[in-house]
Amino acid sequence: MRVLLSSIALLALGALGVFGCSSSIADDTSGLACGFVRDQENCWRVFVRGVDACLGTAPADPGLLAEDRKTCTYGDRSIRSDNTPINDTATEKISRNFSVMRGGRMCLQVIETDTSLEATSEGKRIAYSAVDGELTLVCPNGTKLVGTFDRLFDCLSYDGGVPGTATSATLKRGNYRLLGMKGPAYDCALALK
Repeated sequence: MRVLLSSIALLALGALGVFGCSSSIADDTSGLACGFVRDQENCWRVFVRGVDACLGTAPADPGLLAEDRKTCTYGDRSIRSDNTPINDTATEKISRNFSVMRGGRMCLQVIETDTSLEATSEGKRIAYSAVDGELTLVCPNGTKLVGTFDRLFDCLSYDGGVPGTATSATLKRGNYRLLGMKGPAYDCALALK
């Protein structure tokens, strides 16, 4: 599991009732902590809502990957990855560097590594990194927030607020979303043969 996906594992454990909100850490409002996660207007939530608004409703059916697997049409969205296949059938991995256009608008551009994510939507940029348990988020306005996984442990929920991504990939289909999105940025599949 990649470091950026660690928050997903923590969310799953939270759903099983492992966490409570009784510790003093859960009440911490400084930096990247529970106060940030609970804030409905935190910069991550606002950014994700902007991406959702730009993308519109996600199509129910997957999009069709081109033969080179570097482009996909997903409803009225155009997905492009210049350096790696959107869905690599040999490795069952998805591209972590891609763009999603809709109606001539750059709704989402992602550059992701094992420890960092940089996302841009309509000129707004947000950056996230997770290294050795320390999290850093740089909001579109330049505000930098720092925290640790243990500071977020008591306050994770399914309604968003925590920076990260959720991905799924098989030999024939892959999808990608930022945590908190209403639907995937893309869901693309190879044509059935």
